[in-house]
Amino acid sequence: MRKPLTYLTGVMITLLMIFCLLGLTAGALVRCKAAQPDTFTGIIRSKDLAEKVHEHLTVYFTEQENVTGIPASVYERSVTAEKLRPMLLDTAEQAFLYLDGRTDYIGISPDMTELKEDLTAFFEQYAAENGYERDSKYDEVLTNAIRSATNNIKSACDVYRFSLLGDAGVMKKVRRALPHTKYLMIGCGAGIAVLLLILLMLHRQDKPAVLYWFGSAVLVSSLLMLIPAAWLQITHWFDRFAVKSDQVFAAVTGYLYTMTGTVITVSVIGIVLALCLYLFSGILRQRSAKA
Repeated sequence: MRKPLTYLTGVMITLLMIFCLLGLTAGALVRCKAAQPDTFTGIIRSKDLAEKVHEHLTVYFTEQENVTGIPASVYERSVTAEKLRPMLLDTAEQAFLYLDGRTDYIGISPDMTELKEDLTAFFEQYAAENGYERDSKYDEVLTNAIRSATNNIKSACDVYRFSLLGDAGVMKKVRRALPHTKYLMIGCGAGIAVLLLILLMLHRQDKPAVLYWFGSAVLVSSLLMLIPAAWLQITHWFDRFAVKSDQVFAAVTGYLYTMTGTVITVSVIGIVLALCLYLFSGILRQRSAKA
């Protein structure tokens, strides 16, 4: 390692390993965390987003009462947190069925029987009290009211805005890109193996140097991930997002902070591993020197 050429070669190989480690970690994070439905559904449960959606819809239907003439109480049975929670979870899971290629449809078709019954009962009561006959216009207004309410509920339950991302073509791009993360991991993993083999051949007489260089690559790559992730987490940077809906804000920021937290955890593990590699390398050197 004292020879300039050998040292420079070690530095270059270490730099290449840093990029390979970053690529391998990025691919693993996407496949094992970022693109896992459990990550999204876990946030829905931990942040109690069903209750936030319930509060949002209650306010919305109350505000719309003067426009539609339909009291917010008509929707009470349909928009409880208990009824909304499965819709939120199903919406997230359905989005990942699309990303996995198991369906070509983004969104859910929830059972809105209670909503239809309550709106129908309200319209029938209103018509009876005001002397309206049930004709084609009556049916059209009722159908539109049911459709509008259903769409508003479904939209509110789509806290990650998968449908909006689908309309913008983002989901289709993610769907095409996700399978390539496997090849990224395979390529980077193979690259690390090849570079370690080159180091081993380069330091045939000084094998502890291989652990030193690999530990350096692990340490630097971990620090490159840790510093920005820790800064984002400590400064609560994502709280600056201007999102009107509380449930969407909680869902999006919850996801982003979950990911930065995961990156921090992985980085700390990497730093500990690097220190262990340094320590092991030092122990082997001492034993070699005594021998």
